[in-house]
Amino acid sequence: SSDLLCLFYQLKKAGKPMTVVKNLQVRENKWWGIKGGYVAEVLFVMLDKVEEFNNQLPADTQKALKLGPAGGLYPFPGFKTILQNAGELTAYTPRQLNLLSAQAEYMVNQASSQLADLLK
Repeated sequence: SSDLLCLFYQLKKAGKPMTVVKNLQVRENKWWGIKGGYVAEVLFVMLDKVEEFNNQLPADTQKALKLGPAGGLYPFPGFKTILQNAGELTAYTPRQLNLLSAQAEYMVNQASSQLADLLK
C-alpha cells in the first residue's frame, strides 16, 4: 500500500535500513486454499543503499563504491544475479559477498527489536 512506500521512502531519506512491520488483512484465495479473514503481521525488508551503513565503512571501501564500475563493487547492493563479473556466470567476488553480508548483518541488527517482537 502507499503508506508502506511512504515509510520506505522516509527510512531511505534518513539513510536507514528499510525495514517495516505491518499488520495486514488476509484475503481469501480459494485457488491457494487460503481462508482469509484474519490479520497477519509481516516484516518487509527492502534491499537498497543504506547511507548509515555506508558511512561506517572503511575509507578504501567507500572510495571503491564512489568509483562506480571501476571500483569493483558497482552496483552495490543491487548486484546482478548473472554476469555481475566478467567471465563468471553467477559468481561474486569475495569482496562483493563480504560487503553484501555485512550490510545484511547491519540491517538485521538495526531491526532486532522488530524481529524480536515479530517472533514472540
